[in-house]
Amino acid sequence: MDIQTFETKLNELNLTKKEFANMVGAVYNGVVNWNTKGETPKWVDSWLENYENVEKKIESDKMLDIRAFLTNQYNLQTSQKEDDCLKLNYKFNNVSVNLYFDIYDVDSIAFHMILIYEESYYYTALNIDNIISRNQYLTKVPENILFKILTNGSLDKFYNNMRQRILEDKFIASKYSKDIDFKKVLNHTDKDTDEDEKPFLYCLRKTQMSEKQLEKLYSRLNIARKILWEIKKQGYTIVTTSDFTKRKKLILILKDLQIKIF
Repeated sequence: MDIQTFETKLNELNLTKKEFANMVGAVYNGVVNWNTKGETPKWVDSWLENYENVEKKIESDKMLDIRAFLTNQYNLQTSQKEDDCLKLNYKFNNVSVNLYFDIYDVDSIAFHMILIYEESYYYTALNIDNIISRNQYLTKVPENILFKILTNGSLDKFYNNMRQRILEDKFIASKYSKDIDFKKVLNHTDKDTDEDEKPFLYCLRKTQMSEKQLEKLYSRLNIARKILWEIKKQGYTIVTTSDFTKRKKLILILKDLQIKIF
């Protein structure tokens, strides 16, 4: 590994050369002297890779704990009605980021994101399980918002900041019906939003689900892929709604098709 790559990797892992030397049992000056050779010993590559994998595992475990924590807080702080949620608001590069979590339907955990910048709005559902380990692709983002959340053409910094906020900040109890941001954004975007991209599950429609649509639903909703395949196999697709009063639990939607929750 060349020195520039080594230093970049240390920076990504939030390690100094001194910390690295202490961890591997090397003399600090020896690590610094690698600069004169222009490269590191071969074992450094595998060590950094293993360290990164361990850090990702720790972060993943923390996120899983957070999911359990949010579920517990949702149950403690709310009445678990269709209107109840937990909300987290913060700023990223002057963009207002609003995250909403509810487990009204245990078979399809709701996790929504609303971005607001100046007069532009953006809504999407997120799969909280996917967010733990990878960045979800965002479509149809207004250009001025996209410009603010991209860093060198990547969403890595945006999502890493989100994960940190989820771990460190506090969600508060809220209601969709009383949340100004949620209502305003959904009112502005509802007519231009596809029927499978709205916040809440509504019904099934007798329309063949494409594989592309199945993957889109899986990436946005916390519904098991097996269930989506069963819906597809029977010639149906999922319809969503922006009206929380019309939301239905997955188990009820599937009842007529006799599809069982795995």
